[in-house]
Amino acid sequence: MRRKLLFFMLALLLILSGCSYVKKPQEPVKQPVQSRTNNININESDRVDEISEGDSQEQATIVPEDTDDKNATETQMEDKNNQEQTNPESNEKSEAVEKPIGWGMVRNSEHKTPTISKTTRELVDKYEAIFTGDESSKVVYLTFDEGYENGYTPTILDILNDRGVKAAFFVTGSYVKQHPDYVKRMIDEGHIVGNHTMTHPSLPTITDEKIKQELNGVDELLMAKVGVKTKYLRPPMGEYTERTLKAAKEMGYTTVFWSLAFKDWLPLPGGPKESYDTVMNNLHPGAVILLHAESKDNTEALPKIIDSIREEGYEFKTLDDIN
Repeated sequence: MRRKLLFFMLALLLILSGCSYVKKPQEPVKQPVQSRTNNININESDRVDEISEGDSQEQATIVPEDTDDKNATETQMEDKNNQEQTNPESNEKSEAVEKPIGWGMVRNSEHKTPTISKTTRELVDKYEAIFTGDESSKVVYLTFDEGYENGYTPTILDILNDRGVKAAFFVTGSYVKQHPDYVKRMIDEGHIVGNHTMTHPSLPTITDEKIKQELNGVDELLMAKVGVKTKYLRPPMGEYTERTLKAAKEMGYTTVFWSLAFKDWLPLPGGPKESYDTVMNNLHPGAVILLHAESKDNTEALPKIIDSIREEGYEFKTLDDIN
């Protein structure tokens, strides 16, 4: 009995002593939690540098990493579009047909007609486009572009009516849809309504068929809303090529550019005074004046502009008076 007990105790000691050599399982190494900001391309300290001078803090946004991929994709698409413009036949569905020519001229301080290039003058004459009116007489032609309504057209019409001035208003398809009452008033009060296309595209970048759709679309809306069609076209952004001038002429439109304009679709730093000064400082015989009707500055300056132009001995005429 003693021997059995001795063996049992010895065996128990061996078992207990062996347990001390058993390797304990290692605890898994804890990985640091990855913050969402690690996936952000611009951190808070860099963000300030991304804000250009004059921008508001609200414009500073944190950009996810996939923005770079998106920009790369957009760049690739732009490169592809540029290739298609260079070779329109590379994609029959491509509408990037030609590189636009922007309307440009050189002003002077002598109240003379601004200078345009010889090539431009030849195209204007060839397709009977309008750049100026009668340059031998002190006459001016007032035109307005109506891409959208900013609340000033009724006031402009009041001013023109009070002073007995007739003008031309170039309207887009969306303008006709949203403000047929204003368009009707323009017509009823003796103004010309011109075509500024349905969707305001750069005409050289679309096909001849699309040009027809853009111009016919406005006329169809005008016929349905007020019962008139247009015969004058102001190309959006003043962009053109010989092909677009030819296409417009073949459709029966006269393309109307301008000889006096400025960036009045944006608020002017000098307000109404800047609008007034720009018109008066660049006034010349036969001037086709382009003003944007959405400009508060133009609207406030308009009465003084009209009065001062007349004081200078000028007469207001309409596009219909240009031979």
